[in-house]
Amino acid sequence: MRSTLFEDFDKRAQEVRRYFIFLKNLEKGSIQLSLGNANNPKIKPINEDLEKTLKATGYLLLYNLVESTMRNAIVTIFDELKTQRVSFDKVREEIRKIIINYVRDKDIQTTDDLLLGLRNISVDIVSVTFDTLGKKENKNRLFSGNVDSKRIEEIAKIYGFSSTTNKDKTRRGNDLLTIKTNRNDLAHGFKSFEEVGRNATADELLKIQKRVICYLREILENIETYISNQEYFQMDKLTHHQNIIKQILTEYERISAQVPDPDIDEVLMFDDQRSQYLWFNIGWKNNKRVKSISVYVRIKNEKIYIEEDWTEEGIATKLLREGVPKEDIVLAFHDPETRKLTKFAVA
Repeated sequence: MRSTLFEDFDKRAQEVRRYFIFLKNLEKGSIQLSLGNANNPKIKPINEDLEKTLKATGYLLLYNLVESTMRNAIVTIFDELKTQRVSFDKVREEIRKIIINYVRDKDIQTTDDLLLGLRNISVDIVSVTFDTLGKKENKNRLFSGNVDSKRIEEIAKIYGFSSTTNKDKTRRGNDLLTIKTNRNDLAHGFKSFEEVGRNATADELLKIQKRVICYLREILENIETYISNQEYFQMDKLTHHQNIIKQILTEYERISAQVPDPDIDEVLMFDDQRSQYLWFNIGWKNNKRVKSISVYVRIKNEKIYIEEDWTEEGIATKLLREGVPKEDIVLAFHDPETRKLTKFAVA
């Protein structure tokens, strides 16, 4: 059963898909204007300048999808906190700071309104603040023309959900910057619709649309996992690091499994008790034994020691993207002297 969050997203995404299919048919010439009346119809091709305007409008639709998706996602997180009656002092420190900022914001609610609603402050400060935030006029304050993949990564770090997506399918949301820029240029009158739509082809727009919808869907899946696992609770540093490592290695294995080798098994081994984490390959190929470690990570003294890493990007980059401070990461595959030359911890 789909959550309300996905139901809204799927509906909006379908609207966007239909529009971009319309643009594709328009560019092919299979859609024309019908003028006159039923008795005397006049069929004319659509003007090229109007076609450019319609293509530029596609960026507005995409941005609307991006911002509404993220706004609904944040509201859903706080709906969960309210429904579960999560105590203020039990949530992540970053979320507590967000709540305090909203409490201090007199544009959202007056002090009298806040005091009237508060009974048990440790629980109801969450409920009262986001009851007010849930009002239509205040939802718009969450985002205002500033959402791109960088902003989503910042939000993910604050709330504690993963921003990791399949880069081959989503380009990590890089298209969102183009969409945001074009949307703002149109909204503020910096460029005309014809200028924005001038160089866009329907095929290119369709590809962007597919990548963006895939990116947003994976972000929502991450948020559903976050809510399901109640990762909004304050957790100790060790547990936090363990969860991030397992999340990253699981994603590595999932992507690699999309191009399987029938002779080689991909194996994940997680040992939370000893804080040891392995992703390795094992099997037989051409009568030869195959056994190789792709990633080996362990946690020691609350720091993440990367003992082996043969990934293209490097798991350290992934850890940084998930909000792990560089001071908590040790490139243990380097000798101690070489580690001093890196931006990461020596030990």
